[in-house]
Amino acid sequence: MSRLEGVVEQLREEEVRLITNREKLEQQLKAVETDMRRVQAALVALGEKPTGKTGKKAAPKLAASRQQVADLVAEVLRANEALETEALRVAVENRLKEKGLSRVGFAARFSEVLRDDQFVESPAGWKLVSDSTSVESERPFEHHADHQTV
Repeated sequence: MSRLEGVVEQLREEEVRLITNREKLEQQLKAVETDMRRVQAALVALGEKPTGKTGKKAAPKLAASRQQVADLVAEVLRANEALETEALRVAVENRLKEKGLSRVGFAARFSEVLRDDQFVESPAGWKLVSDSTSVESERPFEHHADHQTV
C-alpha cells in the first residue's frame, strides 16, 4: 500500500467514526426533544406556560442604517404628499418591519434624517423636496438673511 492509499484509508476510518458519532448524537437529540414536548404538554395541562426555550436562537435583525432610514422616509413621502411627524414615523417603522430590519437606534436616525435638505416640514406636514421644486418655495417659514424688507 502506498503512502497516499494509507492516508486515504485513515481519512475513511475517521469519516466513518464521525458519521457514527453524529448519528448517536442525533438520536440523543430526538429523545431529548420528545421528553421536552412531553414535559411542556404536562405544564400546559396544569395551566402553566412552558418557557418555550428550544436552544435555537433566531438570527439577530440588522439595525437600519441612516441611509436606509432616509430612503424609507423618501419612499413614504413619495406615496403620501405630506405627513405629520408621528404618522411618518409609524409608516417608516412599518416599512422597517416589512424589510426585517431592527428598530434599534431608529429614533435617533429618524430625527437626524428629517434635518436633511431633501425633507421639509410645512403646515401640512413633512414633504419631500422634489428636484423640480426650489427649496425656498418649499420652506416658506424660514428666515433668510438676504430677504430684507425696506
